[in-house]
Amino acid sequence: MTNNFRWFLRFIIYIPLTIALFFTLGYSYFNSRFEQNFSECLAQTPISATNKSAREVDAFVGCLKKKGNFFISNIMHEERLYQYAKPKMHCDFVGKWHVSEGYKEYWLTIEPDSRFFVEPMIMARSEQKNTIEKTGIWSSVNKNTAIQFFDGEYFWPINEYKIEWLSDKHFLMTNPLQEKQAFFFRHTPINKDCQETATK
Repeated sequence: MTNNFRWFLRFIIYIPLTIALFFTLGYSYFNSRFEQNFSECLAQTPISATNKSAREVDAFVGCLKKKGNFFISNIMHEERLYQYAKPKMHCDFVGKWHVSEGYKEYWLTIEPDSRFFVEPMIMARSEQKNTIEKTGIWSSVNKNTAIQFFDGEYFWPINEYKIEWLSDKHFLMTNPLQEKQAFFFRHTPINKDCQETATK
């Protein structure tokens, strides 16, 4: 084996490993810094799962941005938390949906004001009054993304999902990090005003 070939092997093996190690260590460092900033901002702006007003969230995100830097912000995207205070809504999502998530099936209703609630399918099939299992805020800055903030749960890490529309009444919601995959099937008709806007 010639020296040139040995150097070639070192290049194609060690260089990528070095780059991967660099990015891994870099991410760990910035993640650690972000967690430290997160704790410090919580001390300044005490936010809890039951006490998260829009004003407090604005102040909290402002604190994170002030303590962070370009690299931390580009990795963590803390500005997504603004959507809790000022959620975005596309009319295509508004309505009642039949959701199939693995072995689970349930109803999920999204209101025009970005509030949503979850009802079990077993109750919906019976004559008993439906029981709301979960509530929260649904925010979509565009038709291809969605963020869910659940009431009574911590707001970080953020539940962010990719949306793939399979038809105008059917979409797939995924999050590889959470290994979550859910199919949404429209149950109630889309709002007439939304249909007219889409055709213009």
